[in-house]
Amino acid sequence: MAKRTREEADPAYEEDELMGDPEDEEEAEEFEIQGALKAPRATTYSASSLFNLISQEQIILDPEYQRDIVWTSAKQSNLIDSIMRNYYIPPIVFATGDDEKKTCIDGKQRLTSINLFMEGNLPFIDSVSKKRLWFRSSDPKNEILPKKLKRQFENRQIVCVEYTDLTVDNEHDIFSRVQNGVALNQSEKLQAILGNRNTFIRTLSQSDDVQGLPFEKKRGADFRVIAHAACTVMSWSPSAGARQGQACTNSHAILGKWLAEAGNPEVPSAERKRFRGAVRFIASLNPQPMPQKRTIAPMELVGMIIFAYYFMQTSEADPASAEAAQAVARFRSALHSKVTEIKMNYACAMPMLQYIVDNVSPEEDAEKAQTTRTRRGVKKQKV
Repeated sequence: MAKRTREEADPAYEEDELMGDPEDEEEAEEFEIQGALKAPRATTYSASSLFNLISQEQIILDPEYQRDIVWTSAKQSNLIDSIMRNYYIPPIVFATGDDEKKTCIDGKQRLTSINLFMEGNLPFIDSVSKKRLWFRSSDPKNEILPKKLKRQFENRQIVCVEYTDLTVDNEHDIFSRVQNGVALNQSEKLQAILGNRNTFIRTLSQSDDVQGLPFEKKRGADFRVIAHAACTVMSWSPSAGARQGQACTNSHAILGKWLAEAGNPEVPSAERKRFRGAVRFIASLNPQPMPQKRTIAPMELVGMIIFAYYFMQTSEADPASAEAAQAVARFRSALHSKVTEIKMNYACAMPMLQYIVDNVSPEEDAEKAQTTRTRRGVKKQKV
């Protein structure tokens, strides 16, 4: 007996296949993309227009999630050469606000390069002849770009994509998606976390007190130092022992969890005041403690701020006094005697915090630590 096809066995088969399943159609029609952004507008601006907008502060290059300037001068000059030669450069991505100001979500390095060149702070280095030409310069030794080429550069059209009606979270999400695959360092990733703690730390890290200190600040390093110190003093008690606090001083994972804690907690006003005071205390000592060390290692500065935070609670010494300066100098000397190379790691964290445990122990902190131990089932001891 010949085997029948499905069409022969079921005459309605072909019709059903063509018509499809009504339930499937209904389900497909009901599906919608949730949380879609308003479609952006693609446009172009001349190089001179972008330069003018930056000069007039109508373009914001430094939203809190942005990276620092990381391109070398050679890479910046290469971009100018690409623009001169009509090579493709990726679009600039903006978020345009109600005030018409444009926040740069992606393209800060490119815009900075254009701005530096047109300001006269970066040369165009011709990729063929290797000749160096300047858009403008007060130095008679610098050769100026011919007027024809200057006009051509001013009129070069740069492709831009403009979003409107974005929330800060939307901007951050676009930034993260665009940067996918780009080598952001750990400090930059931490700096891009949104939240009240991040805002407090970012503002403080950009203050004159911090920027005046002699330590490496590039690519979010200043943010990372202040964040590690803040995370430690707001999460750790010296009475709990050095081992309990060491991770806060150097672990990116622990710091990231603290910055992104559920509920987006505020930094209490009392903690803000104390922590700012500790940073200001260290800034006021510069360069008194151990002046032979011209640059402070980031981990050492983390420790100095933590030490200052607790020292100011226990000592009656005036922060501006020689006694206070000597206390910090002793802390640094003790650290250097224990560690030959100061880095963000466990080997440095332990002697650093152990010195604080042994030499600084606020009464209220001891009570807090004992209360914590009591809650865990350890009998509270009398102080």
